[in-house]
Amino acid sequence: MNEVVNQFADLVLLASFPAILLFVLFYLRSRWRTYAVGRALMHQAISLCLVVFIVLLSLILGSDYPGRPFVRLVGYTVLCAAMWRMLWVLVKIQRQGAREGHPMRRQGDAPHPLRRHDDPPNLPDDF
Repeated sequence: MNEVVNQFADLVLLASFPAILLFVLFYLRSRWRTYAVGRALMHQAISLCLVVFIVLLSLILGSDYPGRPFVRLVGYTVLCAAMWRMLWVLVKIQRQGAREGHPMRRQGDAPHPLRRHDDPPNLPDDF
């Protein structure tokens, strides 16, 4: 029974990989670099793609393929950095919203600290 559940879990992971990879590829076509949230989301999506790929490599090649410890270290380090970055961006945005008295600012308020100077003025700061 456990073997069947494990095989099904492996298939679910395999089925998720194309969606994760396509998300990264489609997101590359958007303006993800414009805002800190977009950059953090891209970093997180790439790291998730990398970690799922590492697990799939182990499923396909076995757990003793050459370079596996290094591949795991790099992938998990990227994931760790992405998650800490996402947390940092979230806390920074929430603190900014708290200082302004409301998480959503009104049009015409002072510029958001995470907004770059070349952002179009008609997009909300937390877009």
